Amino acid sequence: MRYIVAVLTFGLVLILEGCIPSLHPLYTDNDLVFEPAILGEWVLSDSHSKEILTFTKGNEKKYKVVQADESGKNAYVGRLVKLNGKLFLDVEPDREVKCECLCPPYHMFFFVSQLEPSLRISSLDLEWTAEFLRKNPSALNHEFVREDLWLTAPTKSLQAFVLKHLNTKGAFADPNEYVRKR
Repeated sequence: MRYIVAVLTFGLVLILEGCIPSLHPLYTDNDLVFEPAILGEWVLSDSHSKEILTFTKGNEKKYKVVQADESGKNAYVGRLVKLNGKLFLDVEPDREVKCECLCPPYHMFFFVSQLEPSLRISSLDLEWTAEFLRKNPSALNHEFVREDLWLTAPTKSLQAFVLKHLNTKGAFADPNEYVRKR
């Protein structure tokens, strides 16, 4: 466990603000789906941001995902996951893209509430999840590394947790809405 904590500490600078990293994916191979509707460029509909998400087809049921904004670009490998009829996006850093600092492998996942005509995605709410796990530490395997929350639970436990709390008030952040750029 000390090794995991040491490795994770180096990668904290890469975590997207408000997203919770997980050591394990949200999917098994049987949960993966391919939805061509997500392909293309999507711009955040909030007029104050210039964030763009670009999805291109990767190998098998994978997507290459590039997140770009004023501060730069981040490259990910994404997978769409269908659990009990609900759609999620699991992303991990694209290891084929050169990273200037140590990048431990990690996953982040988002609930996809809508694919068309706009893309609506939301992450587990960081504050809600941290507070919930502090009060209910056995609800899901996790670690706090310098106050940063990392999920360490295996895939099936992650799936059960997100499905159980999908409709829990405050468990998921308000969705970001993206409109198709082209």
